[in-house]
Amino acid sequence: MGQHQNIIIIPARIGSTRLKRKPLIDIQGKPMLIWCAEQATKANCGDVYIACDSEELSDLCNKYGYKSIMTDPTIPTGSDRVYIASTMLNKNYELIINLQGDMPKISPETIRAVVTSLEDDVDKKFDIRTAITIFDDEQEKRDVNNVSAIVCHGNGLDLKVGDVVNALYFTRAAEPFPKSVYKHIGIYVYRAEALKKFISYPQSRLEIEERLEQLRALENDMKIGCVFVDDHVISVDTQADLERLI
Repeated sequence: MGQHQNIIIIPARIGSTRLKRKPLIDIQGKPMLIWCAEQATKANCGDVYIACDSEELSDLCNKYGYKSIMTDPTIPTGSDRVYIASTMLNKNYELIINLQGDMPKISPETIRAVVTSLEDDVDKKFDIRTAITIFDDEQEKRDVNNVSAIVCHGNGLDLKVGDVVNALYFTRAAEPFPKSVYKHIGIYVYRAEALKKFISYPQSRLEIEERLEQLRALENDMKIGCVFVDDHVISVDTQADLERLI
């Protein structure tokens, strides 16, 4: 993996509505955002930047030695913020990775698996790669803060680690198809040209209704490949998530 061919950008907003000042929340002595940056660095998949929306977050990055890019706080989604941040750098990256900043314990191996999967897609079957895993239990599956990925199973066999399946839909609603529904993990690996194409589309109706940016891609016939991983990531959206993590 070329260290300067890819870039990981972590979009960070100070104004989270569900959990106040989420990037700054202390987890075992470090802010959540810094945990995410450390996992991204350990993955060794490319340059790591944090796309900030405030001086406070930029100062935090400087304190811990991470590179940051200041972006407009009104940018609608993480992928839009990642694209704008990438255009502010004078480098031509092949892959641009949007790593959401609320997964402080995501495995570096998961990040590598998704990046490698798109690098190995020489036929360019997919525009975007993301990650899925199994839900821990029915309660986690029904939690609207956890996103379900509905995928094309083909022959219906259980997925193995490393398998890649086509995304059909993503939703926050509990779905009645247990063999087709997986827990979505908030990482998107874009080909540079695919990210540019993605942000050229206006926000879609389904995207706005579900509050899921990846639906904009699906509504515009972009292909998302889901890599099955063994990583039970907790995305911290609520106080209950934080308590589970700690």
